Amino acid sequence: MGHARTLVNIDDPKKQINIYYKIVDGELSVRQAEELVRQLQTEKVKDPEKIEKKKRLNSDFLQLSDHLNKIFSTQVNFRINEKGKGKIVIAFESQEEMERILGVFDKLNS
Repeated sequence: MGHARTLVNIDDPKKQINIYYKIVDGELSVRQAEELVRQLQTEKVKDPEKIEKKKRLNSDFLQLSDHLNKIFSTQVNFRINEKGKGKIVIAFESQEEMERILGVFDKLNS
């Protein structure tokens, strides 16, 4: 019933059906479904497909970031724009640490 109450708040029947499938396929809780609808209504994200894609990308980049953090023993972040272009940012505290990180790159490439 909670899921149904959430769907009733959507005016566009096509969007209702789209959200319904997201709820079923993603096995979303009522709270997750409410958040999805809230995001739609506040127009932060107009398309539920974008929400799903962003979650998937965030998950993938978090895993990759964790992996790179371990390899380089420092913080590695991704900066990605709306078009999917981005940068990898590797933090360092000193010239010596930067040289150490570059040494790790050299080892990886040999």
